[in-house]
Amino acid sequence: MVGTSSAVNILLDVVFTIQGTTGGDDGNPTRTPTGSPLTIKVDEVKISQGKTVSDHGTAQSAAEFNRATKLPESVRVETKLEKKESAALLGLLQSAAGQVVEFTATAVGASIEGIAIVADIEWDYDGPSSLAFNLRQYGTVFTVSNT
Repeated sequence: MVGTSSAVNILLDVVFTIQGTTGGDDGNPTRTPTGSPLTIKVDEVKISQGKTVSDHGTAQSAAEFNRATKLPESVRVETKLEKKESAALLGLLQSAAGQVVEFTATAVGASIEGIAIVADIEWDYDGPSSLAFNLRQYGTVFTVSNT
């Protein structure tokens, strides 16, 4: 797998909006938002875009003929939050509505949005709290905009 990674921005410059959806992990990428969207400023949003390839050459060909089979994308959100702010976000990420979410991250000159399954939640309750989690594709390609 070949991939690239880049950070959108740092130092609470990223406005991150996340909203839970109905249906949990039901395999349907068409989602219905539930509850109110939660908007916070976060330290860093890292976007990883990869390419999984597979040989599609014939058995008689000595050279591989690799073609893309998957274009995986993921987003890692990392931030330090006051305990009061982190409680609402952590509560959403751990709830049934937070299994599959709609999200938007916007920084100066760049944004990303999409539907994703929540994975790998990490938090630390020191003051201030730190929170990190991954968002992985849920059947649709993320929309990345650079201005």
